Amino acid sequence: MAPAPRITRAPNPNRKKYKQAIDTNVMEIKLDVLGKEAEIATGDAMICVNCGAYLNCFSELVKEEGNEDDRNWNCEFCGTLNVL
Repeated sequence: MAPAPRITRAPNPNRKKYKQAIDTNVMEIKLDVLGKEAEIATGDAMICVNCGAYLNCFSELVKEEGNEDDRNWNCEFCGTLNVL
């Protein structure tokens, strides 16, 4: 018995096309940075004198008036001006 012939359809330009959503949980990390020299930061962590919050990468430093080299930190949580 011969197999049944395959039926093919002509492409329909009005037909909806479905695309898979992008998976945002996938990241690409280049591992060559593991072999490079890293700058090491040393010193004690800066802590707010009022509430005990830590200075972090999201904190904004403010230039001290009259001295361009010194910076101060306004705590994001309590608003206290901390001298660094």
